Amino acid sequence: SVSNLGYTWYACIGLTSFPAIDTSSNIYFSGAWGNCNSLTSFPLIDTSRGTAFYQTWRDCVSLTSFPLLNMSNTTRLSSTWRNCNSLTSFPLINTSVVKVFNNAWDTNRSLTSFPLINTSSGEEFNSTWYDCIGLTSFPAINTSSGTSFNQTWRNCTGLTSFPLIDTSSATGLSSAWRSCSGLTSFPAIDTSNVTLFDYSWNGCSSLISFPAINTSNATTFSQTWRFCNALTNFPSNVFDNCLVTTFTEAFGSTNLTEASIDGILTSINSNGTSNGIFGQGGGSAPSTTGEAAITAMRSRGWTITVTGGF
Repeated sequence: SVSNLGYTWYACIGLTSFPAIDTSSNIYFSGAWGNCNSLTSFPLIDTSRGTAFYQTWRDCVSLTSFPLLNMSNTTRLSSTWRNCNSLTSFPLINTSVVKVFNNAWDTNRSLTSFPLINTSSGEEFNSTWYDCIGLTSFPAINTSSGTSFNQTWRNCTGLTSFPLIDTSSATGLSSAWRSCSGLTSFPAIDTSNVTLFDYSWNGCSSLISFPAINTSNATTFSQTWRFCNALTNFPSNVFDNCLVTTFTEAFGSTNLTEASIDGILTSINSNGTSNGIFGQGGGSAPSTTGEAAITAMRSRGWTITVTGGF
């Protein structure tokens, strides 16, 4: 008849197994088996009434598999399996009403694939798959309600491509794909409502080109494409109608062509903004076209650093 098992066996580090106890009345599972770092398996207990699973199996670093538990009544899965870094796969659990996925599978470094779970209600995906370095692919999950994607796939170094997910409601993409060094291409996602682009693709060192995205609501691009060492081609006009003035090292350590850097500078200049900062490093120096844009921007108080030192 127990309804709250919160942190009941937390940090029972000697447990190597757990019995299939009757949890049919339980609602709160938060932290129940967190840091039980010797558990190698877990039974199929009744979680049908469960609503709270915060840190429930966090730091269960020895778990190699996980059962298909019933999560149909929970709206939050924050840090639920964080640092379960021996899991090589994960079941298709029912997450249809989950709104918060923050850190849910953070640091699951042995996962090589991930199922197409129902994320249609998901709003917050901050650090959800952060440091899942073993993932080699990712499914086209439903993110149509998602607003926050800060650090969501950061350091997923095994990903070589990424699906065209729905980010039409997204406002934050800070560090979303930071250090995804295996990505060789990226889709033209909908960024029409995004304000935060800090570090979004920083360290995506295998990207050669980048799609035209909507930057009309952006507020900052600090270090957004820095350390994209292979980035050669960047579309023109991306920053038309964009009033951002913070481009601090936005294109530092890139390999932009002359046409690309010219297009970037011309696009930013077209907005007539003042007192901004822009940084490029690596790749080609701008031509006279880009230099003209720099001169105009500097007359309005911009601080600009580009390859070639103009």
